[in-house]
Amino acid sequence: MKAVGSNQGLTSNDPAPELAPATNLLLGAESIALYIYGKAGRKEVRDVYRNPFGFSFFKHGNAIAALKSTILAELHAAERAAQEALRRARPQKLAWS
Repeated sequence: MKAVGSNQGLTSNDPAPELAPATNLLLGAESIALYIYGKAGRKEVRDVYRNPFGFSFFKHGNAIAALKSTILAELHAAERAAQEALRRARPQKLAWS
């Protein structure tokens, strides 16, 4: 039996081994801040608790937790929405024939 989150025994046929729960789970505001912002200073940790972007965090015991895959999906969705809003805000050029 292989350990969860370990790379032992993984073959090229394993579907998405990087999404194993042990490697996908972020536990604690510091871990989440480090993943999102690249650093875990006071401001970044405070922003995790304030959650100004509305990420889908949850409680795991007494700790705040998140899934890397969910954060990435939410960031991609926000990026697409911002690009669409920008496209709608631009005035359309009229084609003269």
